[in-house]
Amino acid sequence: MPQKSTLHKVREGGVKKRARIKAVRHAVALPEALGEWRRPELALERRTERRAQMRARRSGQGEGEERGGDETVDWRMGRRIMRAAREQMAELVEEEQPAGAGPLERRRRRRQQPRSKQTDASSDENEDEDGRWADQVQAEWQESQWEALRVTDEEEAALTAFDTEGRRPGGNVHFADEVLALVQGGDAKRVAAGLPSPVADAVRVDARIVRVYRAVGELMRTYTSGKVPKAFKLIPSLHNWEEVMEMTRPEQWSAPAVYVATRTFTSNLNASAAERFYRLVLLPRCREDIAAHHKLNFHLYQALHKATFKPAAFYKGLVLPLAADGCTLREAALFSSVLQRVSIPVLHSAAALLLLARLPYSGPTSVFIRTLLDKKYALPYKVIDALVEHFVAVRDDPRAFPVLWHQSLLVFAQRYRTELTREQKEALKLLMRAKHHHQITPEIRRELFSSRCRGEHADPDANTLAVAMAEEQHSSFMQT
Repeated sequence: MPQKSTLHKVREGGVKKRARIKAVRHAVALPEALGEWRRPELALERRTERRAQMRARRSGQGEGEERGGDETVDWRMGRRIMRAAREQMAELVEEEQPAGAGPLERRRRRRQQPRSKQTDASSDENEDEDGRWADQVQAEWQESQWEALRVTDEEEAALTAFDTEGRRPGGNVHFADEVLALVQGGDAKRVAAGLPSPVADAVRVDARIVRVYRAVGELMRTYTSGKVPKAFKLIPSLHNWEEVMEMTRPEQWSAPAVYVATRTFTSNLNASAAERFYRLVLLPRCREDIAAHHKLNFHLYQALHKATFKPAAFYKGLVLPLAADGCTLREAALFSSVLQRVSIPVLHSAAALLLLARLPYSGPTSVFIRTLLDKKYALPYKVIDALVEHFVAVRDDPRAFPVLWHQSLLVFAQRYRTELTREQKEALKLLMRAKHHHQITPEIRRELFSSRCRGEHADPDANTLAVAMAEEQHSSFMQT
């Protein structure tokens, strides 16, 4: 037998050493590792098997699925299981700890918390700081919107003279009273028809459901940020969602809870149901906040912004009840600022303008009309005719009208001067003679009589305009 050279012995020793290390790492017996070295086909088979396992792991299949009958768990999966078990144990320990635990105990539990929970806590703190900063910016912007009206004490006193009888400024409808009246009315109708009473069914509601939603109400009363209970998200999908929501006491919700509820109900309810939610929950809460702080909370302002995703419900449940109920100028200015910052389809805004034009004149009504006219919609002729009648109807009123009314008329003349007929312009001319403002009325007259009328194809020339202006000035001078 020929003797092995020194180089061959060194090479053979290195291969054996690598085989031993490989056997220790993979828990494989040393004879098997040496067998791989002696039998190249066995080593090739095992390498092919390892590559297949690696490809299976990368594609999302576990080692147990690859081998079929293997009952062992991958080490990564085992680490996840142990992490979830530790988190559950930590939650159980926190629940068993008394409420008045000391700071050392809280610090120790905080160190034992998973990193994800600590990250969530820090993110919640950052969100609170961002919310405070946004609240300050929003308050400054609301003050600028209020100052833009430039309403003096004399004008505000003059506006109070236009409050019609039967209005209830600041009056709110409580949600519980509305739900009770609805249930009682439906109960009387069903009993008269010989059907089972819904009140009797409500009495038989499981006490556990009542306890759950009472607890949800307590959570919503102190809610600041984060996830809401899953039971609360199920309320919009219930057929008796109003009765279930009354169990949570919505008048006690925090401002962030009102925003989350508005977002949830807006996306899950139809237009008519969302209108009831806006009118019975969101509107009273916003009016109470404005009356208490003379500004609107940032979260409530965001809730109003989210409510515009249902335009019909926004107008029917917020704007029109607010204008018909006799709101204050500050409330009208804050609600109008929401309309300024969003885009609403023309059909919904045109219908709202038509209904606002049929209301008797008031300062808040002028604010809403001016805001919607400033959006430069292509309004139907029916809405334009109704607006002309709205302005002309106060011609014989002996009271002095404030600047807000003249500003609304100026915006209407600037935006829709070419959509008015000659008869309507003549009626507005008589109106301006009766209701005159030394700075705004000349601008209105210039806008109306320097443009073509509805159905005409060319603007009047300079001579016609000069003659019309001279006649108007002469008639106004003769009247004075």
